[in-house]
Amino acid sequence: MPPSPENPFAPKFLKQKYADLHISKPVEAAAKHAENISRNTQGIPSIQIPKNPEARIQNYLNRLERLLLDPGPDKKQKRVTMQDGSTRPQALAKLRSIILQKEIHHHKSSLAQSAAHIEERAAHEMGIEARYGEEQLEQRGDIAVLDLEKSLDGWINYLSDANEPYPIWFRYYAFRNILELGDYDKDAETFPKRREGETVRLFPEIDRGALAYIQDIIEASQDTQKREHIRQAQKTTQTPEHLLLTADKAKTFANLSFAKQYVEALKQKGEITQELREETRGVWKSYPKGSEPTALWASLQNKGTAWCTKGFATAE
Repeated sequence: MPPSPENPFAPKFLKQKYADLHISKPVEAAAKHAENISRNTQGIPSIQIPKNPEARIQNYLNRLERLLLDPGPDKKQKRVTMQDGSTRPQALAKLRSIILQKEIHHHKSSLAQSAAHIEERAAHEMGIEARYGEEQLEQRGDIAVLDLEKSLDGWINYLSDANEPYPIWFRYYAFRNILELGDYDKDAETFPKRREGETVRLFPEIDRGALAYIQDIIEASQDTQKREHIRQAQKTTQTPEHLLLTADKAKTFANLSFAKQYVEALKQKGEITQELREETRGVWKSYPKGSEPTALWASLQNKGTAWCTKGFATAE
C-alpha cells in the first residue's frame, strides 16, 4: 500500500473530536522525532513542525502510518508474526503489547471479580447458590483476559492491515473509540461505554460495511464533490428524494459520537430478507480497476452485507 495522500480535513476533524489531541504526549513525541531525525551535522533540524494544531496532528498521523502500516515499496521495518499468522511491522507488535497491558491485563483481578459477580447473580436468579473461591477467581480472570484479548486482537489485526482501504486518520479514529465501547446491545440499540477494569463485555464486532459507511459520510460532510457523487450513486438505487444525502445530514452525522455513528451505520446497511437468504443463484462480475464505482456500490446496497466495498470510497 502506498502512503496515504494527506486529507486536508482529517486533522481538523480529529481536533474537533479531541480538543487536546495536538498537545498530547504521542503527538508531541512525533513532532520531536521528525525534527530530531532531520538534524544536520551541526545539530540544526531541517524540519520544523509548525505549532498549529492541524499540522502537528497530521505529522502524528504520518508517523503512525509509517510505523504501523509500513507503506511503500521499501518495507524497511523489521517485521514479526502476529497472532493471526500475518507479518506486521515490529512497532505494531510493541504497540499491541502496550494496549493489551493497559486495557486488559492490568485489570485482570477486577475483571475476574466483575465476571464472578455477574455469574453468581445469574445463578442466584435460577435458584442456584454459587460462590467463587480464590482459585476459581484466578481461573475466571484468565478466561476473561483471553476473551477480551481475542476480541481486541480482531480490531488490531484488521485496522493495521495495509491491504485494507481505510486512510490512517480513520483507522486512528475507529480504534480510539472502539477501546471505549462494549459489544452491541440489541435490546437498547447501543454500544455501552466500557468502565475501565470492570467491563467484561467483549469489544464490538467488526462490520466492514458499517465502517465504510461511517468513513463515507464523514468525508462527505467536508467534501462537496464526494457528497454529490454519493447522491448520484444513491439515485441509481431509486433512493427517495427525501432520503438522499445532504450537507446538513452529513454534518449532523459527523458530529455524532462514534458509538452512535456505528449504530446508525448498522441500521443503514439493510437487513437480509428471508427471500434473499434462500437465493443461491449468482454470477461473478469483474469491476476493472479505475472504472466508475457506482455499479459496484449499488450492487451491495440493502443486501445486509458487511463487505467494506459497500462504502463508496472503498468501491472507488
